[in-house]
Amino acid sequence: MENQLKNEFQQNSKNIVPSPTLDSRIMAVYRECLTEKKEKKQMKRLRKLPNIAVIGLLFVLLCGFAFVGGKLLFQEEQGDVKVNFTANEEITLESSLLEKMRHSLSEVKANLKKGEIAVLYFAELGMNSYAFQSVSNPEVVKNLDSWSRTVTQHNPTEHIPESLLETFKFTQGMESPAYGAFIDSAAFKLLDDMKAESKKTGQDVIWRKTTAKSKPVFNFYTSLYRNEEQQTIYYTLQIPNEKVMMEGITSPSSVYEDLNIQGHQAHYTLDKQSLYGASNIYQNIMWIEEKGDQTLIYQVGTDSPSVTKQQLIQAAQNL
Repeated sequence: MENQLKNEFQQNSKNIVPSPTLDSRIMAVYRECLTEKKEKKQMKRLRKLPNIAVIGLLFVLLCGFAFVGGKLLFQEEQGDVKVNFTANEEITLESSLLEKMRHSLSEVKANLKKGEIAVLYFAELGMNSYAFQSVSNPEVVKNLDSWSRTVTQHNPTEHIPESLLETFKFTQGMESPAYGAFIDSAAFKLLDDMKAESKKTGQDVIWRKTTAKSKPVFNFYTSLYRNEEQQTIYYTLQIPNEKVMMEGITSPSSVYEDLNIQGHQAHYTLDKQSLYGASNIYQNIMWIEEKGDQTLIYQVGTDSPSVTKQQLIQAAQNL
């Protein structure tokens, strides 16, 4: 009986023809399971990253913007901060588009009330990471004593000078970056809706108001100084509230140079296609210091083309 069953099974097995789609279906299921495991592993890893890193990666992975390669200009890690700064051909803008973006940002800012923030989507840039920008109309403090108390209340070691380079006088202070606004996860959630509206209406520029988090990733303190020729220097103190990774990007036309400011490694950049400020030229010096349990990021910058690099260096050295 056993041999009979064995012979019948062998005979029948010769007549079994597998479906030609079976292998492809098996591979499809396998790939699906593999992708699911990979995504779960990836998201698990993302949750362990610093807040700003998670935001940046989710922006690329989920919102569809690609940003690959580029030339690394500098990388630095101190205390709670890690900075990567690259130059990438992807964000080289035609002069006409640059001016259009600058005009749109200025126009939206004019429509904001004090303290309001907005994000803009520029459809012409498609998948380019520069397609999503921010602008704000921050509250300002024009009294130096009041502004100094605000800064020292949170940072007792910091001093706000009355002037820079003797001729640049304090004009106002604001708890925001010199330009734009920090784009957080709440702002990113608006992007899909903005892209859909652009596709539906055919509009190249879509904007939305957004709100800052109650506990931001960074605290910003920017002091603005201006001379009689209306040239401007911005002094920004940036303090992280947690471990963060900052990803900076500029065009290959930008100039970069290593500096030493007060014994600290510093980074000078000259951006020739700035979207904000009085001109499309923006110079900036940045360095990082650790004081006690705080990591402080210092920036001294200008949107006045006639202010020289040497003047910025002198202003930074004298802080």
